[in-house]
Amino acid sequence: DSISFVGDITASGGISAGSSSIISDDVDGGDVTLTIINSNNDSGVDKGSGIVFQHTFVGLTTAYPAGKIIAGKDNNYAGAASNIDSNLQFYTALNGTDTEYMRIASDGNVGIGTTTATKALTVEGDISASGDGYFDDLTVADDIFLASSLRHTGDTDTQIVFTTEKI
Repeated sequence: DSISFVGDITASGGISAGSSSIISDDVDGGDVTLTIINSNNDSGVDKGSGIVFQHTFVGLTTAYPAGKIIAGKDNNYAGAASNIDSNLQFYTALNGTDTEYMRIASDGNVGIGTTTATKALTVEGDISASGDGYFDDLTVADDIFLASSLRHTGDTDTQIVFTTEKI
């Protein structure tokens, strides 16, 4: 069975659609979108619009948190375009509770483990990587621990500088 709608769907409660829901449109050169609006229009920034994911517990029909993506307000959305700033908050479920682990701020900065990224990428906690890391400039505010070696591969104008004699 299928149901087709043209125009807006208005409901005072939730809308459910079988085992799968698909939004489909043939758009050449554009985007197919689902719009979710928080219609609260006061100037507070404690509001968001989002998508919530849930799973049912084995053998039960109760739905439990599985994550969510929220578009939050950074400003009051009042008066001028300069007041229309938002962020995207990414949550996953840990021990049955949705917890925010990543945020993309309105200025494009990404925070992992923090909601206040001050650089293009701000990570709160340890970072693990494999392969090589390449940096135009590297400033370290604390200690560096090397498992292997520190190598300099560059032209004769490139240098490693230590600000103290302690090596």
